[in-house]
Amino acid sequence: MDLHCHTKKSDNYMEINDIIMFAKKKGITHLAITDHDTTEGIEEATQLGKKLDIEIIPGIEISAYDYYKDRKVHVLGYFIDPNNEMVKAFCTPINVRRN
Repeated sequence: MDLHCHTKKSDNYMEINDIIMFAKKKGITHLAITDHDTTEGIEEATQLGKKLDIEIIPGIEISAYDYYKDRKVHVLGYFIDPNNEMVKAFCTPINVRRN
């Protein structure tokens, strides 16, 4: 099981299919895709995961700021609906500022 995995949709150099194939070779049966501020690749990952008998846990890693400690933080979320418009609306300005 791996509950914190990024793809090329975020800050990993590997494509979704490469990550899932690698997970299969390593015997991973459950894999959470938790890209930074996007759910863009979750549906693709879920489809491939079904073919390879890997349970894909839809996730996200939200970029945030801790004003009390004056530092950047990341908040992980699991079992996210990748088509949730509120999640997309929340993440869009974060990605615009980053890019």
